[in-house]
Amino acid sequence: MFRTTMADDHGMLFVFEDSQPRRFTMQNTSIPLDLLFVGEDGKVRAIEKGQPFSTIPISPRVDAHFVLELKAGTAQTAGIQIGERLRHPLIDTVVNHSRRRV
Repeated sequence: MFRTTMADDHGMLFVFEDSQPRRFTMQNTSIPLDLLFVGEDGKVRAIEKGQPFSTIPISPRVDAHFVLELKAGTAQTAGIQIGERLRHPLIDTVVNHSRRRV
């Protein structure tokens, strides 16, 4: 929120305690974003576009343990698609913990 710029190779990763549907708005965000909703398995479950200052909820019908916000167009440029496994130390910790429970 309240960011006016973001480097092309940066993003914001939101880590939640559990997996459930998530709801975001862009009401205090002035730059367009890609929002990647990621399950506890580390796989992208939905990719949504966020429009600056919009109060319309962004809430795909998927459970997400993480939400990654990137500059608009980054997901497409990087070739990120639904089902793709994202790698990040925080995501990997949850994925590895989930595998041990099974």
